[in-house]
Amino acid sequence: MNKIYKLINLEQFKKYLDENDIGNKYVAYDLLEELVFMKETMDELKATVQLHGATYLFKQGEQEYLKENPAMKSYNTTVTKYNATMKQLLSLIPEQSDKSDAFMDFVENA
Repeated sequence: MNKIYKLINLEQFKKYLDENDIGNKYVAYDLLEELVFMKETMDELKATVQLHGATYLFKQGEQEYLKENPAMKSYNTTVTKYNATMKQLLSLIPEQSDKSDAFMDFVENA
């Protein structure tokens, strides 16, 4: 799981939350944990799609047709939820004034 923590920089985000006056801090922590889980899941699903393809030939009796890989469908659903969760998390962080914040610069440019 260390790989995932580094990817979305969970520890830096938690430190930012601890050091700043953020309302609903524990909600933010929960959202971070969900993001970690979703990111791990997306990585697994992505690897499956890359290995087996986004579609496959489905046979039932004499019928054959191209069908979406269930991993692709799950990946697309998870990406949508990941983005919504990230947006929700970022909405908990108050907007900064003109002063530069290294963490927010990282988030906005990642």
